[in-house]
Amino acid sequence: MAQAMLGTMKVHKLASSVFIGATGILSKGDFKSLDGTDLANTALEYAAGEPNNANNAEDCLAMNEVGALEDVSCSRLLPYFCRKESTKKCRVTHVKSLCKNHGYQWESHTGSCYKFHGAAKTWRLALATCHSEGGHLAIINNEIESKLLKKIYKEHVENIDGAKESRHALIGFRRWDDGEWATIHGESLVNAGFSQWSPSEPNNSGGEKCGSIHDNGLLNDAPCDEPFAFICEISP
Repeated sequence: MAQAMLGTMKVHKLASSVFIGATGILSKGDFKSLDGTDLANTALEYAAGEPNNANNAEDCLAMNEVGALEDVSCSRLLPYFCRKESTKKCRVTHVKSLCKNHGYQWESHTGSCYKFHGAAKTWRLALATCHSEGGHLAIINNEIESKLLKKIYKEHVENIDGAKESRHALIGFRRWDDGEWATIHGESLVNAGFSQWSPSEPNNSGGEKCGSIHDNGLLNDAPCDEPFAFICEISP
């Protein structure tokens, strides 16, 4: 894979580093790919002196022109690689199997499966939990999905344990360093397909930089370091 990316960089004459799909957002300094693979268990190597977490603000990974990795700020403007998986039919079959193994519920209306976690965690730990199951914090892409997550929430609200409050559950978006609200995949809420906030939200009450779904199915801002229930999603 690294050789293929290097070849592409040469074809397009990219002299700068390029973002790859791995971050240390889940656990500072512990870089994993977006599918949860620990980069320490791969053949990829770091450039000399890397990772160095300059200014305590380098949580994303890039690959330089010789194929070595370096940690960089997630707010940098760099070229990046995208990868498209195999056929949708194969992906759906794989996802359904993964969902079954981890206790998720497949929803044909959205083509994804979901799991409500009532044991409250902070946003970062919730993100890590979803990744460990092969998924991600749920992302609302349309009104249908908003109503579905609202339904899932109401079905499990009595099972919430240890949460600061039980009126909302953490999902996969937050306010990033540039001040914009975006999903964990980097899309703006508008581009993701759903940007309807609950009345009077976001209100940034006490420094609320992480995203949640209110029990009315709409978006809400929440403190990142307080425990709440959360919803994970696995999608093709």
